[in-house]
Amino acid sequence: MNCLFLATDGEALLKAAALVSLWESGYVEPVEPPRRPMHIMAQQIMALALQERGIGRSDWFQWIAGVQGFRKTSDAERSSLVAWMLAEDILFDDSGILWFGKKGETKYGRKNFLEIVSVFLSPPVFSVLHGRQELGYVDEMTFLGKTKGPKVLLLGGRAWRVTHIDWQRRIAFVEATLDKGRSRWKGDAQPLSYRVTQSIKSLLASDERKPAWSNRGGQEIELLRVGFSWVELDRTTLVQSSDNVLKWWTFGGFRANLTLIPKLAEFARCPIRADNFALRFEDGLRLEDAEQALRELRNLDAQALSPSIDESALIGLKFSACLPVELGTQMLADRLADTVGARHVLKQDFATVVEG
Repeated sequence: MNCLFLATDGEALLKAAALVSLWESGYVEPVEPPRRPMHIMAQQIMALALQERGIGRSDWFQWIAGVQGFRKTSDAERSSLVAWMLAEDILFDDSGILWFGKKGETKYGRKNFLEIVSVFLSPPVFSVLHGRQELGYVDEMTFLGKTKGPKVLLLGGRAWRVTHIDWQRRIAFVEATLDKGRSRWKGDAQPLSYRVTQSIKSLLASDERKPAWSNRGGQEIELLRVGFSWVELDRTTLVQSSDNVLKWWTFGGFRANLTLIPKLAEFARCPIRADNFALRFEDGLRLEDAEQALRELRNLDAQALSPSIDESALIGLKFSACLPVELGTQMLADRLADTVGARHVLKQDFATVVEG
């Protein structure tokens, strides 16, 4: 197989080479259902009530218990969901039979309950606008995580700062930025998985030049390896750049890195930003404080880690009015988290590199 890599930058080239490497190894990305779809469970309760002209409060879950996405929900979560819908007058309990409350009929009863019998959702992407100019689309995961400071995207070969997010219309408004202080890679609009970023790391740590690469592609990858000479397969790396920017290069993927942020920010006592490859500490943090924060983080069980969620994201979730805020944000956190990837990152020791 001969591959000609036509890339505008080294990051795109490495991503292409990494995907080819995964394909050659026989890797197939698993297809997994969305985790804990509590908003769809709320829709199913209302649909069953409509179908059966009222559904038993103790019987409704038996109808949908076989759905894979619902199996891992707990009794407490299901009870909390029904209790919220009753308290909000979306449902009404008539001697143990659930039916629509006044708010439920007003909100979902229009056009003969069309909203209830249709669960089709918009694609999980946001349109990015600079004024009236559409720059492209990004995955919704880009905005779910709650971090301090502005969100910065890379589109069309330059950096853009997000100024406003319209969750209902799925539009992100941006303005051009110099993206001060960021080096090497500026991140991306597309979240990458742990396996893809680890494949990129393997390419950087290796000195192999594959026969499938073109001469130009191979030369570019060799140049990138020089710039990332400190990359080791079995270690993560805390790098202090020549302009005193501190970044922890995990190559963990976007979701795993977001999973690590809350506790790491707590230990470091400063805001942290993440992309697919690294976590950047706030300017001014001392190197020894970042090292201590990493040591404390590595003592934790990854299962206890969870990304912070922007509560505004619930606005764009269909049937979000049926969910308590805590249940909705926890559902989104579960979907965004990559506990497995975070666990692999924490198992690795870290090295410190100070660039001259």
